[in-house]
Amino acid sequence: MTFYQFAINNVKRNTRAYFAYFISSTFSVMTFFIYLMFWFHPDILKSPLGELTKWGMQGAAWLTFIFSFFFIFYSIHAFVRSRLKEFALLLMLGITKRQLQRLILIENMLIGSFATVLGILFGLLFAKLFLLVGSKLMEMDPLPFYLPWKAIGISLGAFLILFLLLGFITVFLIRQKTALALLHGQKEARLEPKSSLFFVGLSVGCLSLAYWQLKQGMTQERMMLILLLNMIGTYYFFRQVSLFFIHILKKRRFYWNGLRLLWVTELAYKLKDNARMFFFITLVSTMACVAAGSIFAVHLKNAKTYNDEAFAFQYHPLDGSNKGEDQTIEQALQKEKIDFQRYDIKVFWVFDFEDFQYITVLPMSEFRRIAQVVPVKLPALKPDEAYYVYAHNIEHPKKSGDQLSLKKHHLSLTVKGTLAKKLISDELLVVHDQTYQLLREKYREIPTKPMLVYHVPDWSNSILPDRSSKEAKISQQLIEQNQLKIRQRDKVGWIYARAYDYLMLKQSTQMMMFIGFFIAAIFSIFTASFIYFRLFTDLQRDQRFFQIISKIGLSLSQVKKISTIQIAALFYFPVLVTMIQTWFALEFVSDYINMNEMLVPSLTVFSIFCLLQTIYFLAIRSRYVRQLHRVMV
Repeated sequence: MTFYQFAINNVKRNTRAYFAYFISSTFSVMTFFIYLMFWFHPDILKSPLGELTKWGMQGAAWLTFIFSFFFIFYSIHAFVRSRLKEFALLLMLGITKRQLQRLILIENMLIGSFATVLGILFGLLFAKLFLLVGSKLMEMDPLPFYLPWKAIGISLGAFLILFLLLGFITVFLIRQKTALALLHGQKEARLEPKSSLFFVGLSVGCLSLAYWQLKQGMTQERMMLILLLNMIGTYYFFRQVSLFFIHILKKRRFYWNGLRLLWVTELAYKLKDNARMFFFITLVSTMACVAAGSIFAVHLKNAKTYNDEAFAFQYHPLDGSNKGEDQTIEQALQKEKIDFQRYDIKVFWVFDFEDFQYITVLPMSEFRRIAQVVPVKLPALKPDEAYYVYAHNIEHPKKSGDQLSLKKHHLSLTVKGTLAKKLISDELLVVHDQTYQLLREKYREIPTKPMLVYHVPDWSNSILPDRSSKEAKISQQLIEQNQLKIRQRDKVGWIYARAYDYLMLKQSTQMMMFIGFFIAAIFSIFTASFIYFRLFTDLQRDQRFFQIISKIGLSLSQVKKISTIQIAALFYFPVLVTMIQTWFALEFVSDYINMNEMLVPSLTVFSIFCLLQTIYFLAIRSRYVRQLHRVMV
C-alpha cells in the first residue's frame, strides 16, 4: 500500500465524521460559483439595476468565501483534535513528523479538491435553473445560459488555495507536539461543570446595558459598543448563565424524578463543551435573521408605499417653468389613449412647526381639488384648526386633538382630523384659507414651489404593477428621458413616477433576497454541520455511557428520550437565544427606518429558521439514535 493509498483509506474510514463537512464545503463552492456566474454574465448590465446586481453578486460571493474560510478552519481544527490519539499511535509505530504533516495535508486536499470540483459541477448542472429563477425574482429579462469559464477558474483557484492554506495552518498547529502530548490531548478530566457568579453577573449586565443602549438611539460609536456588549454577554450566557440555571435545577425536586437525573446531568456537560459553538451559531444566525427580516420588511413597506400613492406622476420644475416636461407626460398618456387629470399646485413648506423638521402646508380650497382622487369627506375647518394627512411610514403621526405650535410666532393649531394617505408629500397640513394667508405673510422669505400632479383613474393603486403593465412601461420611458435631460444639464426639473420607484425598489429587495437565500442556507447548513460533528465526536463516549446504564435496565425508548432531549437542546437552545436577540434588533430597526409593522417579517424569518433546524434535528437524531442502539445490551 502506497502513502497516497493510506491517505485515501484514512478518508474512507472517517466518512461518517467527514460527511457533513464535505456536504457543507460543496454547497459553499456551489453558492460562490453561482454568484460569480451572475457577476460575469454578459447580459447583466442590460438591466436598469444591472450595475447594482453585479456589485451585489460580487459582495455576496466574497462574503460566502470569508465565512467558508472560518467554517473550514473550525472544522479542520476540530477534526484534528478528535484524531490526536490516532496521530500519536502513528508516531509510535514509526511514522515521521514530516510524513504525518504530509498525511494531514493530503487528506485535507483530497476532500477539498473533491468538494470544489463537485460544487462547480452542481453549479453548472443547475446553472440554467438558477439563471432563470434569479432573473425572474429580480424582474430582469431572462438571462441565457453561457459557459462561465472565468467563474470556473476563480472558484477552482480560490477554494483550492483556501484548502491548501488551511492545511498548512493545521500542520503548523500540531507540528510541535510530541507523541505523548498527542496521546493525552483528548484525555481531559471530565470535571463537574460549575458556574461563576461574577461571570453570570457580567453576562446579565452586558446584555442589559446593550439593550438599554439600543433604546437610546443609534450612533456609530454606540453601535460598536452595543455589538461588543452583546458579544460578551452572549458568550458568557452560554458559558456561565446556562450552567447557573442547571445548578439551580439540580437543587429542586424536579431533578430527582425519573430520567431527569440522567439527562439534566449530561446536559450540563453538553452545554459546557459546546458553549463556543453556541456563541458562534447565535452570532451568525442573529445577523442573518436581522438582515433577512429587514429586507423582507422593506419589501412589504414598498408595496404599502405604492398603495398609499394617489397620483401616478409628479413633476417638480427647478426654475419655476415647465419647459415642456408637462407636455412630455401628457403626450405619453395621450399616445396610449389613457385618460388623466392634471392638478397645478403651489407647494409651501414651513420649517418652524414644533415636532416637524418641515411640513407641506396647503389651504383648504386647494386641498379640496386634489382630494377628489381619494375621495374623502373633509371636515369644516376654523382658522385655528388643521387637517393632518400622512403616509403610512410616518413613525408617530399626529392625532385628532393634538396641538401644533410655531416656534417663532404666536400661532397654535388644533388637529381637527387625520387621513392616512400619501398625496403630494409624506406629511401634509391642511389649514383654513385665512390661516394659510397668515402663514404666507409670516414667512415671506420662503417661496412657493410649483408642482404638477397627474391622476390616472384607470390605474388603481390597490393593484401592484409589474414590468409588463402600461403604467410601468410609460413610467420607465418618462424617467429615462428625464434622467437623460438632467445628465445633459438641461434644468427641466425632475419627474417622479410611483410605479417606477416601486419596481426599482422591488427589484433591489428581491435581488437581496435571492442573495440572502443562499447565504442563509449556508449558515444553516454550517450550523447543522457543527452540531453533527460535535455529536459524532463524542459518540464513542456516549456509547460507553449508554451501554453501561443499559446494563442496569435502561430501555431503548428511554435512551431515545434522553438523547432526543440532549440533541434538541443543542439545536434549539441557540435558536431560542437567536430569536430573542433578533426580536430586539428588529424592534430597533423598526424604529430606525420608520417601519411599524415588523411582526410578519419577524415571524416569517423565525418560522423558516426553525423549520430548517427541525429538519436537520430529525435527520441527525435518527442517525445518532441508530448508533446508540448498536451498543445497547
